[in-house]
Amino acid sequence: MHRLEVRELVPYPILVGEGVLKEVPPLAGPAALLFDRRVEGFAQEVAGAPLTLVDFFAPWCGPCRLVSPILEELARDHAGRLKVVKVNVDEHPGLAARYGVRSVPTLVLFRRGAPVATWVGASPRRVLEERLRPYLEGR
Repeated sequence: MHRLEVRELVPYPILVGEGVLKEVPPLAGPAALLFDRRVEGFAQEVAGAPLTLVDFFAPWCGPCRLVSPILEELARDHAGRLKVVKVNVDEHPGLAARYGVRSVPTLVLFRRGAPVATWVGASPRRVLEERLRPYLEGR
């Protein structure tokens, strides 16, 4: 049974395992929520917010490491409107394949659980903000 590791970049508690909640003190740096779920729970995760940006990444990927702090900033700046989650493609290749991920980083934007946009490769913050703006403004 595969487990899905998702890192939600907002200041909330940490969920560990299925239904086990563990409070965590505020972090000095960017706040994060890490939860460990079965792959079957992914659809619920992306449907749980009006907009969810999923970062399909790999820990060995240099561009992924460059875009990660930008995504943390965007999550913080758009808290309540944009949820950011991270999926390790090495640990969950089936999930990556389901969404057509062939290169990392790949960002997939979901609106109410349905994919609405896909962007491949690392981009500067300005470019990501321009891409997200129409969705954040509700267009």
